[in-house]
Amino acid sequence: MSWINQIMQQLFGKEEEVSKTPSRQPVVHEVIQRTHTDKDAYQRWLGSQRMQRALDFIQLEYNKNRHEENLVGATFYHLNQPSSKGFILNYRKDMFSEKEFQYYFDYLKERVLTLDYKSYTSDLRSYDRGEYVETIERHYLKPSWRMTADKSQLVQQYGNITITHHSKDDQPVYLKFMCHNYADRQFTDAEDFEQLIQHMIH
Repeated sequence: MSWINQIMQQLFGKEEEVSKTPSRQPVVHEVIQRTHTDKDAYQRWLGSQRMQRALDFIQLEYNKNRHEENLVGATFYHLNQPSSKGFILNYRKDMFSEKEFQYYFDYLKERVLTLDYKSYTSDLRSYDRGEYVETIERHYLKPSWRMTADKSQLVQQYGNITITHHSKDDQPVYLKFMCHNYADRQFTDAEDFEQLIQHMIH
């Protein structure tokens, strides 16, 4: 069993248990909408000492684990496949309140949008898993397509980007940030993910 499957079992139970649920279709599927209160609180969090403390912590965890093998129980995991790269950040209540973890999820989206990306969709899905409810908030972003100087290829930057916020019975569990690269010759090679991750965790 891979380490990522071990993590998912710890967080959400065994796959066999999930398969016994009444339906694999979401019981709720809607567009993410933040209240005015949430938006105001998020703006207060931006640039606050609480936010900086969290970002410093994430930077520390990344630097500590960047050259190590992913271990079950770590806070920060690297995901590295030929066509997709990303990371998982587990919730730490000593670093984030539940709302602040959601703020960081939205903050990641804002950071991507500074890189000439466009928001394609932001939605929420809730699933009845039998013994608990799993909720997944998702931001899906795509690069703003432009051609190379010689008009021979589309510039993909880092590919399509998906950011998800996973909760269990309304309690935050982890964030996942993933880049999915285009391998087609009509696109340029994906840019260095290390450069992106530095932009995202600062």
